[in-house]
Amino acid sequence: MENFTKNWNIVKSAKLAIVVIILALIRCILEVFRLHYLLEHVEKDKLIFNVIQPFLIGALSCSISILVMTLFYFNSKFKFVIAFSIFTVLFLLYIKFFLLFKF
Repeated sequence: MENFTKNWNIVKSAKLAIVVIILALIRCILEVFRLHYLLEHVEKDKLIFNVIQPFLIGALSCSISILVMTLFYFNSKFKFVIAFSIFTVLFLLYIKFFLLFKF
């Protein structure tokens, strides 16, 4: 019985990991529209590619990771799903701190 509960928690964690990355994808895509609105209507400036490049890279990495995580999930590799979601979140943080702020 304990093994069943442990596996059930891993399955639920894998589902939660996929949902978190989907929410991160939505946030990356919506950030481009927010910047477009902010620059067009508030600052009266044009949106250039260099401004939205980190968000597009983040959205691309999220979409690829969702594809890989879904394939792992359907192959019952739930620990790989959780590990890949952690890797994706760390990659998004890397993009945020090193591409967005350009230290």
